[in-house]
Amino acid sequence: MAQQITSTNNTLIKLVKSLNEKKYRKQHKLALIEGSKIIDEAIKSDQNFYKLIIDENKKEDYKSYLHKLDCEVVYTKSFILEQISPTKTPQGIVAVIHTKTLDPMIITDNFLVLDNVQDPGNLGAIIRTAAASGFNNIFMLNCVDVYNNKVIRASMGNLFKVNNYSITYEKLEKLLKAKENYKLLHASMQGENILQMHLPKTLSVGIIIGNEGTGVTQKVQDLATDTVSIPMKNNVESLNAAVSASIIMYQFLK
Repeated sequence: MAQQITSTNNTLIKLVKSLNEKKYRKQHKLALIEGSKIIDEAIKSDQNFYKLIIDENKKEDYKSYLHKLDCEVVYTKSFILEQISPTKTPQGIVAVIHTKTLDPMIITDNFLVLDNVQDPGNLGAIIRTAAASGFNNIFMLNCVDVYNNKVIRASMGNLFKVNNYSITYEKLEKLLKAKENYKLLHASMQGENILQMHLPKTLSVGIIIGNEGTGVTQKVQDLATDTVSIPMKNNVESLNAAVSASIIMYQFLK
């Protein structure tokens, strides 16, 4: 039987509300996701659900979830859902999932190295394109938390389809030293034109994407095997991090 919560002082409601902050997500190893689209993606990707919370006025809209998920369902008041929701216009359904901490043993297939990407919209967009273009392993050095709600929403739930690794520089360097037959590309104005670059399909391709303002740190640049450039007109010197990543990833998808 589903639980009914009518007070903001409820322990569960306080916990869920705290998950809007990174330190509590890390402490409890839980994350908050909102909306049927993202919850559906989490279900398809076999995420481990802890709680499902539904606006009591939308029981009929979301009754199918009672059969989709094997976790406790909680009904609550609209005003309470508004308080715990990470968005200004709640959709009437949120879920709490157990977070995953992945430890990479080897690097396989195409991959991304994200160096201090701090804008959650950029990170989410990069993850979404990575999933679409088959760059299934994402190594993040000092990046914004992947379970930040803006990251989740910008990725449209596609973060559940790829492997997201929060990693140290030393661990990444070790993994690369153990890997054979790969190219790790760093984008620069002086690099080879990415639109004219052709690599054997037997190679794994890695792409380095840096901070939105300061770019790629020198020590991460030093890990690159090749430098590439995106041709631009009208004296434009740089592109948004997510746009740059998308152009380069799709060059290898074709």
